[in-house]
Amino acid sequence: MNRYLLFFVVLFFLNTSSFAQTPSVAISTGKSCAGREVLLSVTATDLLNIGSITLYVQIDTNRLTFLSLENVDPRMNEYYFNFIKGESKVAFVWNNTVSLNFSQTKFFDLRFLVKESTVSVSFASGCEIATSSYKVLSVNWLNGGVLSGSPVISSQPKNVTVGSERNTSIEVLSSDAERYQWEVNQDGTTWQVLQDDIHFSGTKSGLLLLSNVPLAMNKYKFRCFLTTGDCTTISDIAALTVESSSSIDEGDNLNFQMRVHPNPFSEHAQIDYSIPGEGKVHIRVYSLMGIQLLDIQNSFQTKGQYSVPISRNNLPRGIYLCKMDFNDGLKIRSIGEKIITN
Repeated sequence: MNRYLLFFVVLFFLNTSSFAQTPSVAISTGKSCAGREVLLSVTATDLLNIGSITLYVQIDTNRLTFLSLENVDPRMNEYYFNFIKGESKVAFVWNNTVSLNFSQTKFFDLRFLVKESTVSVSFASGCEIATSSYKVLSVNWLNGGVLSGSPVISSQPKNVTVGSERNTSIEVLSSDAERYQWEVNQDGTTWQVLQDDIHFSGTKSGLLLLSNVPLAMNKYKFRCFLTTGDCTTISDIAALTVESSSSIDEGDNLNFQMRVHPNPFSEHAQIDYSIPGEGKVHIRVYSLMGIQLLDIQNSFQTKGQYSVPISRNNLPRGIYLCKMDFNDGLKIRSIGEKIITN
C-alpha cells in the first residue's frame, strides 16, 4: 500500500513540474518614427511571492532619449528609479517585506523620444528578482525595442515620357501606407501640394493620373508623401518628359493609345489599345487610393492594335483608374484613364 501511495505522490509532482512555467520579464516593442514619443511597457509573467526586484534597462542614446518612467504598478508604492547617464541605463529597484504576485502584470512604462527608429531596448546585466525568502529566481529576460512606424515603399515612382496632350500616370506602391499626398516641382526649387484638377487626379492616392499633358509640363518633377499614423515617408522623385509631335515620330505617337468602352459600364467593358513596337504590356486597374484591384494583361507583345475584355468582378460602384505600361527595353511609357462602374 505504501509503495502505491509513494508512486502516486511521485507521479503527481512529475506532472505538476511538467506544467510549471519559467517566470519571464519582457520589454514590449512599439512602432514610432524620428521626432515622436513612444511608450514601452515592462511586464512580468508567473512571478510569485516576490519580495525584491532590481532591473537595468539598456538604451542607445544615439537613437533614443529617456523621458520618464510612468504607470508603475500601484502595489509597488516604495520604489526607486534613476537614469544612469554614463551607462545609458534606466535603473529600477523595489523591495518590500510583504510579498507580491505578478502573474500577468505590467511593472511600469518607459517613455522615450525617438531620434532614429528601429532600435533595440534590452535588459542589462545585474537584473535580479527574488522571493520574500531571498531566493533569487531564474527568469527569462525578453528584450524589446522600437520599430519604424513609417510606411515602407515597395515600388518607387519612375520617370515617365509622354506625348503632348496625351495621358500618363506615376505610381508608388506601399502595403502599409494609410494616406498619400503628391507634390509637384515646376521650377527646380519649390514643391507644391497637388490637388485634383483638369490635368491631375488621384493626388491623394498611390496612383497619380495625368490627363491631356501640355508641353509646358516638360521637366516637371513629382514626389509623394506616404503617411501611417504620425509617421511619413517621402518617395523618390519622378521626372516627367513631355515630347511634342514634332520631336517624335508621329506614327509612334498615334500608335500608343488606350481606350475603355463603354465607360461607364455595369458588368463588362473592352480595352482597346495599340503599341508602337515590341515590348512588355502591363494593364492594371487601381482604386483611387492606388491599390491594385485587377491585373488585366501582362505579356510581351509586338507592334499593333489589341483588345482585351474587362469584367467588373464584384467591384463596388465607383471610380477607378485603368493604367497601361509599355516597356520596349529603352524606356517605359504609361497611359491611364478613369473608368466608372455603375
